[in-house]
Amino acid sequence: MLAVARMEAARAGAVIVGEDLGVIPDGLQHALKDSGILGCRLMCFEHTGDPPWYKAPQEYDEGVIASFSSHDLPTWKGWREGREIALRRDMGIIPAEHTEGMFGFRGREVEGMDGATAPYRNGYAPESPEAMAALLAETASCMVALQVEDMLEMESQPNMPGTVWEYPNWRQRLPAGVDEIAASPVLANAARIMKRAGR
Repeated sequence: MLAVARMEAARAGAVIVGEDLGVIPDGLQHALKDSGILGCRLMCFEHTGDPPWYKAPQEYDEGVIASFSSHDLPTWKGWREGREIALRRDMGIIPAEHTEGMFGFRGREVEGMDGATAPYRNGYAPESPEAMAALLAETASCMVALQVEDMLEMESQPNMPGTVWEYPNWRQRLPAGVDEIAASPVLANAARIMKRAGR
């Protein structure tokens, strides 16, 4: 099956990305790599220890697309604020007594991320989308992706797994139209950051 997918991608001049996130079968990442199919790496998870130590850009695999998070996870701004923790608590998905520890760990994650972005920020504030884009731009990954929700500094993620009626999954509107988004200073800054990194 992977061979057929590769052939079709080559014929179309396309790249295939395999979503190798979450609970996956043993050997899937190696099979994708051996087949020339890009994997996914989410910067928000690329850490170890407590306090979290984030992977250095050169430690990212080359054969992946790297991004900060995904549509099922908090936006850059929402993550920094622990917004999904509060929402899940308020919806009764996680017990209130567990959230204090979760907020504490998130604070340490944010501190770790701020340390990881520091060498690449070039004057941008740690909480800025540009700080996150600067770290992504320097990764060894052959491709990077920036989510529009992050660039527009939105707090709400597009989808919250495990919810149906509790959260407006796939229904939130962007706060601006296409032309306004294209003219966004943050997007222009991110484009300069990517270009400077050779992307």
